Amino acid sequence: MSRITIPPVDGNHRAPEPDLEHVIRSRPPWRRGDDLTECGKPVSKVTAVITRDAFLAKVRRQGQQRSAMSTCMTCWHTASNHPSWEENPVASLVREAMRFRWHMPGTEGRDLTFYDELRAIEALIAAHPDEWDELLADLGVTVRLDDRRRQKRRQQ
Repeated sequence: MSRITIPPVDGNHRAPEPDLEHVIRSRPPWRRGDDLTECGKPVSKVTAVITRDAFLAKVRRQGQQRSAMSTCMTCWHTASNHPSWEENPVASLVREAMRFRWHMPGTEGRDLTFYDELRAIEALIAAHPDEWDELLADLGVTVRLDDRRRQKRRQQ
């Protein structure tokens, strides 16, 4: 029996591994700035990114195990287990709050974006209480289009 030798590809006698895809993290609609991946890396620092919708389609198409082979596992896990703002705004904010609470005790050098956003929302509401009350009242009587879409999808 003869032995087959595979020539080195990158000097380490191993083929280079393909870049894992990172999933772009959902964020509150008021947040500006650079996008992060679900694993917390800036999108500009990774070589392959996909949107949350593209990730979910990939999982449906390839299945959980196969899609996990080409996706960052932290991104895969968090995108699978945490809803986006569009899916559930409350759960999305809970995720932000849980992430933030670990940064609060010693705030020097920490990302205080979420804390500052909540303080800014508080200041806007205090400065415009009548508009806030009117908006809440209007939302209470408005048909929620996203709820209607979900109902239609369930009926199909």
